[in-house]
Amino acid sequence: MTLTDRRPLLFALTSLVLVAVMLMWRGHPGALAIPVVIFGAPLFALYVLHRPILILSMFLLVVVNLDFLRIGGEDGISFDIVLSMVLLYGFLVRVLLKPGESQSPGLEFLMVLFLLVAGASVLVSVFPAQSLKRWGRELEYVVIFAFLMRFALTAVHRKQILLAILLSSIFPAVVAILGYFLGIQAFLGQELYIESLVVGEARARGTLSHPTTLALYLMVVGLVTFALVLRPKYFSRAFLVPLFSLQMLAFYLSYARTGWIAFFIAALVVAWMLGYRKWLVLLVPVALFAAWKILPNFQERLLTATATGQENSLLWRFGLWAYSLDIFPRRPVLGSGVGTFIDYVSYQQGFAAHQTWIRLLLETGVIGCATFLGLTLAMGRKLKKAVNGWDGFQVGVFGAWVGMMVGSLGAGTFGLPSVAVYFWVLVALAINPLGKQEPNSETSDETILDLSPGSQV
Repeated sequence: MTLTDRRPLLFALTSLVLVAVMLMWRGHPGALAIPVVIFGAPLFALYVLHRPILILSMFLLVVVNLDFLRIGGEDGISFDIVLSMVLLYGFLVRVLLKPGESQSPGLEFLMVLFLLVAGASVLVSVFPAQSLKRWGRELEYVVIFAFLMRFALTAVHRKQILLAILLSSIFPAVVAILGYFLGIQAFLGQELYIESLVVGEARARGTLSHPTTLALYLMVVGLVTFALVLRPKYFSRAFLVPLFSLQMLAFYLSYARTGWIAFFIAALVVAWMLGYRKWLVLLVPVALFAAWKILPNFQERLLTATATGQENSLLWRFGLWAYSLDIFPRRPVLGSGVGTFIDYVSYQQGFAAHQTWIRLLLETGVIGCATFLGLTLAMGRKLKKAVNGWDGFQVGVFGAWVGMMVGSLGAGTFGLPSVAVYFWVLVALAINPLGKQEPNSETSDETILDLSPGSQV
């Protein structure tokens, strides 16, 4: 069946997208964008059919920087959500019109199963609108992952997408560093968020919603960069080392303890898997001692974990988790609805869970939490099997999985869109076996973002 024969399906999907947009923007100034969507969505979907790798690369290059641009103020729709909706629609059309065969049907099954459980939690949610918005994010990850697992990736495709992910870290890192050292109070029309610490220092979030979000995003991208520095592939160290240094400076200035600990443990795993075991024995104790004695405010930031009466202390979080588990029996099966933890629990002034599994338990119940745990463990096994000895990229993605799992014990790693979308793409790139380059397959897509110095495929 040709694309022309499937046009009714394409425009039926377009109609659904338009209805969703109209409902979301009803009575909102953003409704002015509806005519653009009406004419642009079908054309964009058709364009994605022909240049999907280019579209995905451009999306990954910019989406992390769009969280702070909002339609209608702080409570409005962020531009990254709008862009994600359009991308989701285009890839959904691509998957439906050219379904292909998945390279990992088991993982896809678990992802769809969790999506169904999360969807069921939306139906019984205490805050349906919040749950529906959050469920849309989960749908985005599934569709992008399914698309990449059905696409005949080549080494050039992987390199292009990977380069877009690496380059995406430059802008938020630079903004974070400038905000910290120069005291910049505004950037592109919005004040930079500077959070005061008990020790009197500041935490910069760059272009993201919170310092911890910045740290976890840089943890994922930084671990892949770190592995590529140790075992260069696709790009030279002349490009990777300065980039990694920039990432780590911004990462440190976030003062996110969960991110620090998760990165340190995952980096040890990466170095161990790449054969640097003797160096670890010699350098790790020295590095820890130097960090404790030399890095400014490192001790103070870690010691705030034992303070009382504040959100950033572990004692306070233990109280939050205990309170959450106390109210869990009210909705044990499907939970309060995905994305509702803060408003449903309302512990003291209402804070995030600071823990992935307790959040899932409260929001999606026992069924959702168990399903997602099975999904993440299956993902780890799949990544471990995909690792090809000395392949720095695949080892780096496995390290990112380790970091996400460690970080999930003290933060909502998998629930942060700016972190999760990059993580899912990296996982798909790592486990999808590369095919040979076909003579006439998207040649224009394959060179647009090939900007790295001394790179090789």
